[in-house]
Amino acid sequence: MRMNRDFAITRETMMILPNYTNGELRSLVCRTDKYVEVAKPPYQLIDYNLLYRGTSLRGAMEGSNDVLGKITMHPIIIDYDHEIILFPCKSPFRKDCIWFSLRHVYATEGLKNKQTLVTLSNGSTIVVDISLETFENKLRKAYELRFKMDVRRELGLLDELAMDTPYHLFKATNGVNYEEKAGLTLSFSTKMDYKKSRSKK
Repeated sequence: MRMNRDFAITRETMMILPNYTNGELRSLVCRTDKYVEVAKPPYQLIDYNLLYRGTSLRGAMEGSNDVLGKITMHPIIIDYDHEIILFPCKSPFRKDCIWFSLRHVYATEGLKNKQTLVTLSNGSTIVVDISLETFENKLRKAYELRFKMDVRRELGLLDELAMDTPYHLFKATNGVNYEEKAGLTLSFSTKMDYKKSRSKK
């Protein structure tokens, strides 16, 4: 399956809004340079992007539950390596739900009537019909998801290092064969630098 470019959720995607055209629910995908209408509802568009990456919206929600504990209105990871984490302002399957990209939420301000003004990374703004407290709770959950996934990634790297058994070979002056040299150890930082360089290959 080839990804339709207009359907792609990328690092430049700031939020996804519900948008009706001739009575049909579609998505308005707001990017840093423009916004485009997509002929899929927001939850279907997100599911489409996750299926392309080998999972699904349901799978992403279950993953969030595993990391954060049993919660409602999950933040989800679209692409960890590219820092694409979305969180819904309301129940994900509600027709008026807006999805925000964590990396693009720049500032928030409480307004009257339990509304919140959200400023995005490129200076764009939107007023959402939820209180500042509710919005910031959802924002914190998204940050918590990112933090805990960062920790899991680092712990996985440390576990991999712990399982390694390095050996150090040398050839003596006038020697023919390489032999192991006992007592030579690498610093932790050297090991980490080596492991990171290997992971980039």
